[in-house]
Amino acid sequence: NKEEYRTALLQFGLSFFDMYQNDLELQKICYEIDIQAYRIPRVKEYIDAVNHKMNKILNKILEKGVSLELFEEDTIHIKAQYLQIVMEGLDKAILFKFPICATEVWQYSVDQLFLKEKN
Repeated sequence: NKEEYRTALLQFGLSFFDMYQNDLELQKICYEIDIQAYRIPRVKEYIDAVNHKMNKILNKILEKGVSLELFEEDTIHIKAQYLQIVMEGLDKAILFKFPICATEVWQYSVDQLFLKEKN
């Protein structure tokens, strides 16, 4: 249902950030991959592929929101990009220990998806 969908979308990001914040080894690996992407074209291709896959996942998640009549179909592409950018930014903020609350930012971002199209 609509409320379960919203909760699941929120949990999707929260579980990612929780895992990432608590795994220093993963943070180091991601940092190294980011650095190498500027030096090694093959690494950049890998990152691009991962980003493309994440965008497809987010689009699929939002398509479910369309089936629940939460979103218009013509808005999900931009909303998927929006969530992906937020996730990427929070990833970097966690990595560089910026004084932010990733969970609150994610909650706010998810809430933004529903503003204009609230049913």
